[in-house]
Amino acid sequence: MDVEMLPYPHVTVAYSTIMGVREVKNSKWTGRIAFILGFLVGLGLELIRAGILFFPWFPDVYSWRSNTRGPGTHWITFPGTTWYYGLTKLSPVYALLILAPLRSLFSIVFWGIIYEVASAVAAVLGYYTGYADMGFCGKSWCGSNTPFADPPLAFGSIIAGVMLGAFVMTIFHERNHIIITLKMAFGVVKDPKIEAEEPLSYRSAWIMLFASFILLVILFASTGMSIWASFVITLTGVVVWFTTSQL
Repeated sequence: MDVEMLPYPHVTVAYSTIMGVREVKNSKWTGRIAFILGFLVGLGLELIRAGILFFPWFPDVYSWRSNTRGPGTHWITFPGTTWYYGLTKLSPVYALLILAPLRSLFSIVFWGIIYEVASAVAAVLGYYTGYADMGFCGKSWCGSNTPFADPPLAFGSIIAGVMLGAFVMTIFHERNHIIITLKMAFGVVKDPKIEAEEPLSYRSAWIMLFASFILLVILFASTGMSIWASFVITLTGVVVWFTTSQL
């Protein structure tokens, strides 16, 4: 019930982690053992995945090198059909889904069905020739002749618009809070009570954001991209991941 009332329940993960790091030295903290074990298990799971990705000799215990597409999705294949979805092999996703409100889970399933049904109907009506025979990634990322890219469905345009709209709306609705945190970060406003329950000071949070943003721009620029393109790519990443983390 508490999760259902949170507008952004996934933030609970980051908040709990920062609080746990602060309290882990306190032997009287009741959650100390669970926190340490959870951290070690999570780190172990990700180290195994990293080993599979980086070292060809590492045992493929997750079957990551077979039938895995995109950011770790195992394709459930039905040859000759328009079926698109698969199962992710990223364990943190399932942990985050436990914190997802029921309204969000229902929305994912409902619109996923709409996507599948609309794609199948369009294919039957003669649109997207050869779509049923495309591979998993092709059905989502091919530049043409897919429901994602081309009319009459062009789901990609809808998704991009929703992402940008959700980002702009969130910034607009939280504008007063954002302004206050910036003022406190730069020392214009001083009110210890506002930051009393925060796991990290606003100054540290904004410094981390700005520094990370600048470093990413420098990284992209070092590969030969222009400064403007590097800035846009980094900003796009902020918009996309800010929004998808909520979804």
